Amino acid sequence: MKYIHKDIYTILLILIVFSLKIYSEKTTIQILMKQSEVPKNIDTKNFEENYNAVINSFLLEEYKNNTTINDIEVSFTFYKDNSEGTNNNGGSTYLNFIKDNIQAWTESKYDMAILDDRYLFNEESLIESIDIKEYFYTGMPTVNHFLNLSLYIDNKDIEHHSSDSLYHSHFKDDLYALPYEKDFDLLYFNSENGKSSNITESMSSITWDDLLVLMNDKSTNPLKIALNDDDYLLNFFFEYINSKYNISKENTKDYYDRFYNDDQSKDLLNSFRNFILSYSSQNLNDTLTLTLDDIYNAYINKETFLFKGKASHYNLFNDLNQENNINKKGFIVSLPPKNYSVVTEKYLVLNKYSNVDAKILVDVALKLTSLKMQILRSYYFGSVPTFDITKKNSDSNIKTYCDLKSYICDNLEKIQPIYVKDIFKSEFSSPFFETRVILPKFIRNFIKNNDMESLQFTLKSIKTLVVEEMGLYKIHSYIIFFIYTVFSVFIIAFTFKYRKHPYLKVIFPVFCIIIMIGFIMNMLSLTFMLYIPHSTSKCKISILYNTINQCFVYIPIFAITYRIYLIYKSQIVYTKSLTNRNSCIAVGVMFFVIFIYKYTVIMTSNFYFVSYGHINENRYPQCYYDNHDFHEIIDKISFIAYILGMAFILFRINKISKRIGELYYLYIILGLNITNYFVERKVVTSQSKNFPLYYLLLTILYSTGCFVCLYFLVGNRLYFIIVYPNAFDQIEEYLNYNAIPTSNYIQFISLKTDKNEFNRTFRKFRRDRKSIPYSGNDYDISRSNRDSEISKYLLFGGISESSGTSGVLNNNNNNNNNNNNNNNNNNNNNNNNNNNNNNNNNNNNNNNNNNNNNNNNNNNNNNNNNNNNNNNNK
Repeated sequence: MKYIHKDIYTILLILIVFSLKIYSEKTTIQILMKQSEVPKNIDTKNFEENYNAVINSFLLEEYKNNTTINDIEVSFTFYKDNSEGTNNNGGSTYLNFIKDNIQAWTESKYDMAILDDRYLFNEESLIESIDIKEYFYTGMPTVNHFLNLSLYIDNKDIEHHSSDSLYHSHFKDDLYALPYEKDFDLLYFNSENGKSSNITESMSSITWDDLLVLMNDKSTNPLKIALNDDDYLLNFFFEYINSKYNISKENTKDYYDRFYNDDQSKDLLNSFRNFILSYSSQNLNDTLTLTLDDIYNAYINKETFLFKGKASHYNLFNDLNQENNINKKGFIVSLPPKNYSVVTEKYLVLNKYSNVDAKILVDVALKLTSLKMQILRSYYFGSVPTFDITKKNSDSNIKTYCDLKSYICDNLEKIQPIYVKDIFKSEFSSPFFETRVILPKFIRNFIKNNDMESLQFTLKSIKTLVVEEMGLYKIHSYIIFFIYTVFSVFIIAFTFKYRKHPYLKVIFPVFCIIIMIGFIMNMLSLTFMLYIPHSTSKCKISILYNTINQCFVYIPIFAITYRIYLIYKSQIVYTKSLTNRNSCIAVGVMFFVIFIYKYTVIMTSNFYFVSYGHINENRYPQCYYDNHDFHEIIDKISFIAYILGMAFILFRINKISKRIGELYYLYIILGLNITNYFVERKVVTSQSKNFPLYYLLLTILYSTGCFVCLYFLVGNRLYFIIVYPNAFDQIEEYLNYNAIPTSNYIQFISLKTDKNEFNRTFRKFRRDRKSIPYSGNDYDISRSNRDSEISKYLLFGGISESSGTSGVLNNNNNNNNNNNNNNNNNNNNNNNNNNNNNNNNNNNNNNNNNNNNNNNNNNNNNNNNNNNNNNNNK
């Protein structure tokens, strides 16, 4: 027993030691960060080692008295883009950074990341981009990848940051990032050049063109800018234009319009291109492929008048002076012309799926972004804090910093900040991710090839949707829809008026009216495609609307086609069944099932808009929702099954009725429905530069197709009914019977192409009515054997068996021939082979007329044999 207690004591001791070991283990937080924007010939390894050492030393001091959180260490991983071809392609670092690190982020390899504002929230837009999912594995990387800090941080913990920095740290009113540091563009002039002082003093009032003139020594000291880098190219593009035309966003309402409106943008864009050409060497490609390394080397070798860099590069040149034992400062700094400078902000974000406790991450993040930490980093590494410069006189820490770093504070007070992401923000603008990837390529292409039209189109497409630019074409489209709708309503009215006419009743006029309403809705659906989206409610309404109009068209057409097939296949049509209650129930059930399915999708899915087309194409807003692709596959399979089912039924009808009449109108309606299905999708996928005209032409085609469907469905029938109204009166009494032979209704299925054919149909209808006996209001069904023979005879009009119409009808022809051969006793043997009942009737035609009168009345087979002897019986 004592050994058991000893074992338990040993186990408890091990557990205590193990828990203490775990408690004493150091917590290491992995942080991803892009390599600093310094020339590659600088010793970056030493910089990175110092960076880790300074940060960890600060945290060690901060947490030395903390009993809850202690022994914290951070490890920075500095991303370096080693991809080939960056210099030739114009800056691929932006995409490479995402592609190389997104998987590690989703696998929780990193607990935090420091991102600049061009990566942060770059998916934010009402109209999303399909490329976001391709690179981030999700359509909402911010929400799905970053920790929502609003749940952990109070506003008082971050009040030392400037309002602009805090504004850009929120995503849809939630805090997802903490301002880490910022930077802005600065010009570094060589102080040994006598012109530098005069130029920097007048910088706030001159343009870039003026600056080039003041340098006035292009041959020896040309201007060099790192245009190979996409971010530097974008920065310079907006800095030049803002200083040239004074069109800052704050004082100009139509700020962005000036970049693409024909009347204003040509001068603006040409001025930018001419400026670059004016300072370029003979080879323009060399100018466009200059890197930051090239500019830095040219500057320190005094091959260029100035170095266009960042405020964070200030320490770099200070260190360079110390290395060269230069006592006095060898450079002068200034903001770009008219003080317009692009501001770049960096933010600290936390991994939502980190293995480190979220509270520890948040506490460390607050330490790293504190005012004390930011000022420390500024001293060591030259970064710019995110504090509010307006509090310089009230906050002693900021005042002390500004006394030591006066060049930073002075420029922060004078700067006309340009936030590039904000330039492109609008209700329908594309996500900045797409703008950042595509726009620099078109700017570079414009500089090289003077392709202004493509650049204007791209700048315009960033903020506008193609449906916003319809102009008068939209009004013309509405006029077309109105005209076709009015005509369609008249057709519906006449169809309802003549709904009891057999020429319409055979194709079920109620279903026809539903189909016509569906076609009208189809036409109007194109107008809904022009509605500008403001919320996802439009998506839900659109799905319900399209579901209703498709059900109104496809299901009744299928029901009518199947109904016609049953009429051909059957021998007798019950007139009461022509109300087709069962068909209505079946159609209603199908409609209800489809509607419930779509309604369930709407209520359980998250809806959003996705742009079909990139910013260099027409951007058309499409509604998407969760599992959209899966439901789209179901819809496509259903549509294909519908087409195959219709084709099969039409094939069977054609096989049975090829001797009866033309049913080409069914094929036309089916073909036009398929055409309209694809025309609607062609509107969405169109990339025509002249989309409004293209849409108008498709509108005419689509509406005409729908109207032609209406005409072939009921229009041609209505024409003959209206032109020959008396024909209906002559057969109206006949329609009161509960059942009639199929042959009579089959005559009304095929379309009549002329007056004679139409009149022949009604003459045959009246002739057949007189030849068939009725009992009261009911067709005598009890004698169906002989009656079916007459019905089939009327159906095929005496066609011989060799016609091969149907195996079912072969005996009918034989029976009818036997009944009409001869009235003599010599026909007894032939009749015995065909029908026993017929033989008895034919054998006694001459001798037993009086005795067989009742049989003649019942079987109705001797109507044509005993014209002389049986007049009384008839």
